[in-house]
Amino acid sequence: MQRTYLSSITAHFDLFKNVTSDTVAYGNVNSAIYGGTNNFVTSPSYGTPTLQADGSVTGVPMALEMAHASMRRLGFTQKFGIEAPHHNHIETGIWYENNSWSYADRLYEDGLNSAHKNNSDFTAGTGNTWFVDQFNTNTFQFFLQDRWTIIPGMTLLAGFKSLTQTTHGGTKSDFTDQLASEGWGAYNRHPVNGTMTASGAFLPHFNFDYRFLGHHEIYWDIAENMRAYDYTKGCSP
Repeated sequence: MQRTYLSSITAHFDLFKNVTSDTVAYGNVNSAIYGGTNNFVTSPSYGTPTLQADGSVTGVPMALEMAHASMRRLGFTQKFGIEAPHHNHIETGIWYENNSWSYADRLYEDGLNSAHKNNSDFTAGTGNTWFVDQFNTNTFQFFLQDRWTIIPGMTLLAGFKSLTQTTHGGTKSDFTDQLASEGWGAYNRHPVNGTMTASGAFLPHFNFDYRFLGHHEIYWDIAENMRAYDYTKGCSP
């Protein structure tokens, strides 16, 4: 179950006869609840699961593990377009975004003869919190490119972008030991905190496009790109 709210404000200005400005400011708020049955933990209200001689099992050797995730993104893009002499169209701009992300993992008991609670009951403060991870990411990107119209229908683009992204955070709270002592059988985790930075100062891009004879086209594109680091919840028995 996920809810997302997205809004933005855009602005276009003709600064001069040959210079334009385009701005987009945006905000995104997201909340989600998702998960599933975890058969590596137990529902402690019904005692320690035990295998009987007849093959039956006492207790409830599983529980529902649900993630309560929330995310907030704020950012903007700013681009300038310049109509330069000799059929050149120059564009340059920046992109900045701040992303705040929280991931609270909680356990809910299953019953002897009934399933776990339904989604409408997964409100804040319910369940038994296993751990809470929090991250904050700042992204900054700059680009500059020139699209040259060689002849009508034939263009050559050359440019580059610079990208840097820094994420800091990690495990804010960890209740593994407490849950294990209460009979949940929560297995060992390795909470971490730190900072990761991915940066590329010069990522070039070249593009050629030639459209001719109405329905024919010659096209090629060469670019160097970079993927920033991912971060996610991780736990294993």
